[in-house]
Amino acid sequence: MSAIVVTELLLFASTGPINSAIVNVVAPEQRATAVALSILGIHLLGDVPSPPLIGAISDATSLATAFLVFPASIALAGAVWLHAARPSRLSS
Repeated sequence: MSAIVVTELLLFASTGPINSAIVNVVAPEQRATAVALSILGIHLLGDVPSPPLIGAISDATSLATAFLVFPASIALAGAVWLHAARPSRLSS
């Protein structure tokens, strides 16, 4: 249970910086729309495809294998975020 709690906290820790970046970049009259589009994108890319993907992988192999695919996808997403967070070499 403690590993699940830590995992969930770490997964949701990225939403604060994302929302902060949106609020700092977008004009005040467009902030609500920008944050709403961000939330929509998160759900469209995560919540919508994950149940069918888990089902398809589970049908082709096993449920245990299907559940092991998602930690790998979360690690890949984390690597993308870390790469995106690197300071740009163009700014110097």
